[in-house]
Amino acid sequence: MTIEMENKLVSEIEGIEEEKRMLIRQIALASASGKSNKTALMKMAKLTRRKRRLTRPLTSAAA
Repeated sequence: MTIEMENKLVSEIEGIEEEKRMLIRQIALASASGKSNKTALMKMAKLTRRKRRLTRPLTSAAA
């Protein structure tokens, strides 16, 4: 992996983490007011899957 690709990956993961922090705040505020924020929960799940795909170790065909 080149340095540029690695930097792009790190930047994307940092962006995902920042977005997840904002969603956690929204979910906590909704929960505190006795409501459910299903949209934020669904987006959180989507971001988690996206991060998992980005950080999944590459497997070789020989392995």
